[in-house]
Amino acid sequence: MADGSHFRPDASVLIRKPKVINKEKFIEGAPDLVVEVLSESTKENDVGKKKDDYEKYGVKEYWIVDPENRSVKVYHNLEGKFTAGEEYNINGDKTEIKVSIFEDLIVDIRNVFKWWLN
Repeated sequence: MADGSHFRPDASVLIRKPKVINKEKFIEGAPDLVVEVLSESTKENDVGKKKDDYEKYGVKEYWIVDPENRSVKVYHNLEGKFTAGEEYNINGDKTEIKVSIFEDLIVDIRNVFKWWLN
C-alpha cells in the first residue's frame, strides 16, 4: 500500500496483473477482492484498521467471514468508500453472494460453511 502498510489477508484476488511483485513476494497495490476470516485474535483488526485501509487504498470488494455466526459481510467500494455492508447468513434469506468483480460468479455461502453443517 502507498504508505508502507501491508497485510496478509486470508485470501485475495487480483483480476489484473500487479504492477510490481518485490523480492519478498509482496504485491504492491490493492487486490480487487480481499477475504478475512474472523478469529478472536484478529477480529478487532479485521473490522477496524484493515477494513479502513482496504477502503482507503481501493480494494473493490471486502468480505468478512464470521465462522461463529456462519455469516459473511460484504462491502463494495464505491467512489472510495465502502458500502454499509450486506450480510449473508446460512440461516437467512440471503445465501448467495454475487461477486462484483466477476460477471457471472455467485458464491453460495452454504458451500463456504458446508463442513460445519455436517
